[in-house]
Amino acid sequence: MNLQYFPMDRQLCIIEIESFGYSMDHIRLSWHAGDKSVVIESDVSLPQFRVLGYNRKTIISSTSTGNYSRLLCEIMFVRSMGYYLIQIYIPSSLIVVISWVSFWLNRSATPARVSLGVTTVLTMTTLMSFY
Repeated sequence: MNLQYFPMDRQLCIIEIESFGYSMDHIRLSWHAGDKSVVIESDVSLPQFRVLGYNRKTIISSTSTGNYSRLLCEIMFVRSMGYYLIQIYIPSSLIVVISWVSFWLNRSATPARVSLGVTTVLTMTTLMSFY
């Protein structure tokens, strides 16, 4: 995966089906239903991604041992920014703002400052352990 623009990135997943044991003399792969061979169901979804589209291809690869038939399906995903806002960015920002409260507490209120700092660290650890 290319995570250079995370969480505003796009990912291309490639699925390839090919026979390495039998050349095109023995087996020739093709999409059985043509354009309807690959269908993305509307009720199937991922919380972190949205499917932009897909592309089907039939490829003939030539090697020194012969020609081989290959089926290729490329699926383009885009990450859902709202998921990351709700699950990571907003909670993390709120925890950071809460940690600033310790700067406004009196210097002699050591137990309050320590408990606020420890709570902040533990909360951030818990938040990040799920990802």
